[in-house]
Amino acid sequence: MACSKLHSLGSWVLDNVPGNKEDARQFAQKHKWELLGLASAGYLAYKVTQLYQLPPGPYGLPVIGYLLRAKGFSDGSEQQKLKQKYGEIASVQLGSDLQIWLNSSKIIKEAFVSRAEEFSFRPAVCFNFFFQFLDVFSSHYDEEWKKSKKFLMSALKNMGFGSSSLEIKVLSEADALISCLEKRQKEAGSEGICLQEPLRWIAANLISQILYSGHYDEDSPELKEIMTMSVDVFNFDLTKMLLLDVLPRWLTNLIFRSDIKELSARPLRMRKFFRKKIDEHEASRSAGEPRDFIDAYLDEKAGPDLDYTKFVDNCFIFFPDSLDTLPLAIEWLVLYLARYGNAQAMLHKELDDIIGRSREPLMKDKASLNYLEACVTETYRLANIFPSLPPHAVERDTRLAGYAIPREATIHGNTTAIHLDPNIFPDPSQFRPERHLDAAGKFKPCEHVIPFGVGEWPRSCVGQVLSKMEVFLVAAKLFQNLQFSFPLDQDDSCLEGILNGLQRRPKDYKLIVKKR
Repeated sequence: MACSKLHSLGSWVLDNVPGNKEDARQFAQKHKWELLGLASAGYLAYKVTQLYQLPPGPYGLPVIGYLLRAKGFSDGSEQQKLKQKYGEIASVQLGSDLQIWLNSSKIIKEAFVSRAEEFSFRPAVCFNFFFQFLDVFSSHYDEEWKKSKKFLMSALKNMGFGSSSLEIKVLSEADALISCLEKRQKEAGSEGICLQEPLRWIAANLISQILYSGHYDEDSPELKEIMTMSVDVFNFDLTKMLLLDVLPRWLTNLIFRSDIKELSARPLRMRKFFRKKIDEHEASRSAGEPRDFIDAYLDEKAGPDLDYTKFVDNCFIFFPDSLDTLPLAIEWLVLYLARYGNAQAMLHKELDDIIGRSREPLMKDKASLNYLEACVTETYRLANIFPSLPPHAVERDTRLAGYAIPREATIHGNTTAIHLDPNIFPDPSQFRPERHLDAAGKFKPCEHVIPFGVGEWPRSCVGQVLSKMEVFLVAAKLFQNLQFSFPLDQDDSCLEGILNGLQRRPKDYKLIVKKR
């Protein structure tokens, strides 16, 4: 009956609205309440129809939706419930933000790979606040973006990404790391040491060599400066971030004025740093003979139309992951193997059998080091450093798995629920590298472990090649030479982890490092 009345009201308006502007204005004034009722009813009907077509999900309160449970999205608990209760795709309203959660690797692949042209956009709300300075990572998906990423990947390849020259640099930094750990352990004695700063140090040296031919001693003031600036990118209260994202802009400006000011200031410090490096390169470079990424960029783009802001942001894009996320993966791996002594013993044996102690591990050994590959994959699964893949969006309304995906929705790949799904990984809270080995002991890649996303997709991490190489070689070198264990008076509660900003980190810990 309601639909019939709405249809009748609509027909009456169409039959009675005059054709010229003046008569139409007078008609609108005379019948303003009828027109307002029609508009309201139409909008309500649209929202109800849209809600009915959305993926299933939890009901929230009017206006604020599920916002009172926002903290559960920051610690990962709500993401797990979404998959358990609603299946491979779910929706949830957090304030003004409609979120679509993709809860299986299959549907993530369908959206982000098979239908990449539709699903490779970024949600403006989130990226306006937090990641607008990361250019290729955050900018709009269009032809200009495709050209920028293609150039970026080409320049990195010329600087040694994926080549033996990069391999040599990684192994050199791994040697420096081992010396640093042995020195710190000697000074600390039975108290043990934390790996965080040494791992960031060698990661900073590696990416600095690639970008601007930089290299730092452990106590370099400039090193400490860039490490602080890079870590700041992911270091903020995630619950606040959700509120900044989902509340109306005028309200966030009122409540979170100081937070917004701080977030806006963070990239400015790094931009000044890289602008100084670019100026130094412009004064000293020889055209056509690139020493590093900045030289290669100038060879391609130098001229009156060079966009320095974009240039700086294309340099900065590598630092947060390289100085924070990448070392964090190695840190988690070492902690798990320190806790699971049998797994560490098996890895030591594999390295001794395949490589021995007299030569360097190399990337060509990767195919033979099956247990190391399994340990790294299991670390990515269980550590779950990022609770979800970076958010996506669509430019126009579409459908996925039979459900409506509105263009204003924020689309998340739910790695938390996938990595900890007991139907895929029995006893998911346990570190078991053997999950990733076949009956013959050979490593078998798992399509459900997706720290970098699935397959070749447009928004895949530009530093993925460096990340995989560094984690593999540094891990091989560390366990070839060292043994790790917890001090006698320390339990393994550090492995419970804690969400710090966007990343899941181990709680405070110390490790005993011994030369093998």
